[in-house]
Amino acid sequence: MRGWLPWLLLAVTPSVAAAGWRLGGTAEVATAVQTTDGHGQKAELTLLPDLEWRSPWGFDVTAVARLRTDALDRLEPGRLDRDSYDAWSRPHALGSNGELALRELYADIYLGPLYLRAGKQQIVWGKADGLKLLDRINPQSFREFILPDFEDSRIPQWSLRAEFPLGPVWQAQLIAIPDVTVDALPPPDGAFAITAPELVPVPPPGVRVRQQPADAPRNRLADGDAGAQLSAFIGGWDLTLNYLYHYVDRPAFPRAAADEGITVTPRYYRTHTVGGSAANAIGDFTLRSELAYATHRRLIAADPRDADGVIDSREASAVLGLDWMGLSDTIVSAQLFASWVDLSEGAATRDRVEWDVTQLVERSFRNETLTLRSQLIHDINAGDGLLRASLSYDYRADLVLRLGADVFYGPSNGRFGQFDQRDRVTVSITYGF
Repeated sequence: MRGWLPWLLLAVTPSVAAAGWRLGGTAEVATAVQTTDGHGQKAELTLLPDLEWRSPWGFDVTAVARLRTDALDRLEPGRLDRDSYDAWSRPHALGSNGELALRELYADIYLGPLYLRAGKQQIVWGKADGLKLLDRINPQSFREFILPDFEDSRIPQWSLRAEFPLGPVWQAQLIAIPDVTVDALPPPDGAFAITAPELVPVPPPGVRVRQQPADAPRNRLADGDAGAQLSAFIGGWDLTLNYLYHYVDRPAFPRAAADEGITVTPRYYRTHTVGGSAANAIGDFTLRSELAYATHRRLIAADPRDADGVIDSREASAVLGLDWMGLSDTIVSAQLFASWVDLSEGAATRDRVEWDVTQLVERSFRNETLTLRSQLIHDINAGDGLLRASLSYDYRADLVLRLGADVFYGPSNGRFGQFDQRDRVTVSITYGF
């Protein structure tokens, strides 16, 4: 019965709202065809109705649902990864290739200088684009790897966010998340099944592997996440200081010897993440930077003789970005990412220091009705990456046509090169109502 409570709240909101509510949303038809073999990758219909209610009592309510069905069913064949969701956040399966989900349901409450947002929501930290450093609060769905926008791939969680001034300059944000949802990974037979040895362990040839049920967080209070952010605007700089006590949403894979081969148990671990961000607009340029340090990271051991196959490590990461808007209707952006891990316990399947670079160029034409966008994400160490291009046409204010291409390249054991056979052309039509 508890699982239906959010849907009951969504259903009764309009009747309570009287004249203070607005109903809208989007409908999108999207298809993707692999260029390597001509096979269809998806043929998807997505409805995103949203409801807003402005109450006369000092708070507003927002609700967003998602109905999604894929006629080809090749991203998550025959099933949805529902075990990674908290019972209160879990989408409802519609047959073998559809789902109905309550994406967001939250109330904005204003109490003098105190602002509260309570309910199912996304909480975004950081200023990086394309790859994540501080944006680790909400878990992510990897059914299409990192191709969807972060707003669409983040999994909203039941959370409480409080914001209030802390003196004349600083603003404080406190968050509490009694929701144990973790990353939703694609199944082994999905189009974007993860195979890179840096991300998932590869058993030695001829060794029998038995995978045990995941040892995941279950208790919403004891296993919930919490964090704090301080933000300020000082001397032209937009600054934040961040702290998050959380489970890493992607599992480690410790192994143990068994009578016939080995057993692997996906397991989630706690960590403390501290960091900050800074941004400043200087003429036509915007300089962005971000730092993050995680006290615990579990890496995959490179030595197949390692006892449990896991290296206990720490990670420090940083990004430096520069945006240029010197031409009208044009944005040019470049970012340099660096990630360092402690390998004092032994070698891992990733390098001690990894470098990534991204580049984004976006230009609008014809009074911003036509937008051309290209983005490159390149792993300097492995020599692989992702090149994306899209052309969007705002045919009307409520109708957008989009043509795109996603091209992976590099060695098959790289984070991006593992999908070298998943290059695709995409077409979508989005209607707002």
